[in-house]
Amino acid sequence: MERNRHDDIQKRVEHTMEQLGKERYQPNPFLHTRIKAQLAQEPVPPSFSLRWALQPTLVGCLLLLNSLVVWNYWQQQNTDFSMAEEYGWTEASAEDYLLLPDLGLEE
Repeated sequence: MERNRHDDIQKRVEHTMEQLGKERYQPNPFLHTRIKAQLAQEPVPPSFSLRWALQPTLVGCLLLLNSLVVWNYWQQQNTDFSMAEEYGWTEASAEDYLLLPDLGLEE
């Protein structure tokens, strides 16, 4: 079945090339030999890639940095409230800022 399909494709290609008036191109007979020789000379890439080791490390560092920023923000917020409580600034009234005049209406 596969062979028939391959033959059919080959016949179609030859028919198309004949209609275009082109001759079938013959590759250099030493091309296959040169490709094999070049592949044999190339070094085999290492199985361990530094990129795969650095990606989780960088993601972990970014998560750590983000958590430190959030923690620092919350510490700063809590520090502001505790300082306000320490100095008695938790309750502010208009009288503290002299926004309302004293009309003597207190009972």
